[in-house]
Amino acid sequence: MHDTASDIGGRFLRRHSRAGHLIVELGAADINGSIRSFAHPEACYVGIDTAPGPGVDLVANGERPLPIKPQSVDIVVATSVFEHDGFFWNTFTDLLRLMKAGGLIYINAPSNGDYHRYPNDNWRFYPDAGKVLEKWGRRNGHDVRLLESFIADRQADIWNDFVAIFQLGPIASEYSHLSDEVACANVWRMNDGEPSRIRLQTQDTALLADARREIGELQARHDKLAHELERAKVYAGADRKSTRLNSSHRCISY
Repeated sequence: MHDTASDIGGRFLRRHSRAGHLIVELGAADINGSIRSFAHPEACYVGIDTAPGPGVDLVANGERPLPIKPQSVDIVVATSVFEHDGFFWNTFTDLLRLMKAGGLIYINAPSNGDYHRYPNDNWRFYPDAGKVLEKWGRRNGHDVRLLESFIADRQADIWNDFVAIFQLGPIASEYSHLSDEVACANVWRMNDGEPSRIRLQTQDTALLADARREIGELQARHDKLAHELERAKVYAGADRKSTRLNSSHRCISY
């Protein structure tokens, strides 16, 4: 699990998990790290994946509804899994079926990054994806609202995380936004008509543009130095020729 996925998921679970909560993690196999340790120690944590492995408590068929009692789950977390899901919109609807009123769904999925098949790599999530999932959930009869979504800045790794947090009604009167704590852009919040902190370029393309600009500046500097070097060579050659001529003239005068 890369650095920002661990950091942001950890912040979410530390803030919202409580003793007695039923927490379901979708795609829970611990391949290179897990956010399970951030959950409240007295919560009931169930890790679900399509194959046995570390961190997996329940093996489920990814093409069938999850074998969890409806309206029983307090929190669902899905980190770095929706990009591999062939029909993530159906999975999202199934998650809503499981949620208690007031329950939270946390999704973290890449908004950029390398092609990584596990077993497939199907999607990248852009700033408006959370709003569309909210509409999809309501279209399927669920009173769901997007509390916030954003695109997190990368840290040491290459990934920019799309993060979206949903709540099944009723909505809590107070909600503390992760987007106030995390370096991020393209922030949607509940009831907003437009996103804030808009960044038109992805961080990848911005970094690429910066690199191209730096290359251009270095090329211009190289060309200038090469031109100055050629001029210096011309002057040096002229000076040597002049010195030889002067020496010849002195010999003749004697």
